[in-house]
Amino acid sequence: LKILHRYTEKLFISFDMDFAGDTATKRGIDLALSQGFDIRVITLPEGKDPADLVVKSPEAWAKAVQEAKSILEFYFESTLKKFNRKDVRGKKEIAKIITSKARGAVLETMCGFNSYFNNSSQIDSVTVIDYCREMLERYKFPKRRRILYNLEKVNRGKKMNFFEDCCFDTIGCWGTNYLSRLKPVFAEFYRILDHGGNVLVLENTHEGYHELVKRYFNPNRCATQLKIVGFNVTITHLRQLKTKWCFGEYYLVEGIK
Repeated sequence: LKILHRYTEKLFISFDMDFAGDTATKRGIDLALSQGFDIRVITLPEGKDPADLVVKSPEAWAKAVQEAKSILEFYFESTLKKFNRKDVRGKKEIAKIITSKARGAVLETMCGFNSYFNNSSQIDSVTVIDYCREMLERYKFPKRRRILYNLEKVNRGKKMNFFEDCCFDTIGCWGTNYLSRLKPVFAEFYRILDHGGNVLVLENTHEGYHELVKRYFNPNRCATQLKIVGFNVTITHLRQLKTKWCFGEYYLVEGIK
């Protein structure tokens, strides 16, 4: 991978859905992502083999390459097919809790196509960040500003310089289980948060897209990382919240700057 990275930052791969979930395949993809590769997945018609398609139908192969999806879009798309997105039991209650704790200029990160920030008189604006283009396109409030950005870039030393320092009053993050490290991301949140502002991390201890989860959510670990970068932290166990497909427990971890 290091040798390949000298020549290109893009990797195109092609496999069927079963092979995509293979442990060895996932390990290789994780390694490539950690080194900054932009991975694209070439999806083929069921039963088609890449080698055969190149020989028998080069035009179809060229079209498949042109329409290749990012690895994150591929994983999300394949995983979403397993769930009934109409089942929103508990989600409305979550949104009420989160919205009540937000004010002013709000940044919502790693939200997928859902939003836990309802429109409210105490919220002036909501800016949205996610690393999946398809999710941003499906986002619940299309008029809000949406930015395609992977927070793993922060873990590689990058800054979110498209924001001014101390420009948000509330930051929400709903996907810490997909991050390789929390401290650099929380430190960046601290930098762009106004004094007195809050960070809200709400997650389930056993929820997430299996192919992408780095580690399942632990509220105490999350709280410790927030404290290290300077936040005053509280943990709330939301025992009343349940969703049909999750068997873990919901926690809200809040950090005050």
